[in-house]
Amino acid sequence: MTTAQPAPGTARTQPQHLTCPRCGAEFACHVSDPQLCQCAGVDLPADLTARLYAEWGDCLCVNCLRELGATSDGGTGS
Repeated sequence: MTTAQPAPGTARTQPQHLTCPRCGAEFACHVSDPQLCQCAGVDLPADLTARLYAEWGDCLCVNCLRELGATSDGGTGS
């Protein structure tokens, strides 16, 4: 049975178990609760966030966000 995922960019009211589209790691997305959201502690510039969303379409795991944030172009090749 497949759980329907909300459309990218829409609010999730409950934690969702997601698979990172970049590395395949499973993680819990808590975007509806900033205190629990794993990416709340990752500081990314707005332009990089927009490029990552355009490239990957949904939440990435915190390890990928940290890795991509540490590179000059966010790993998108742009």
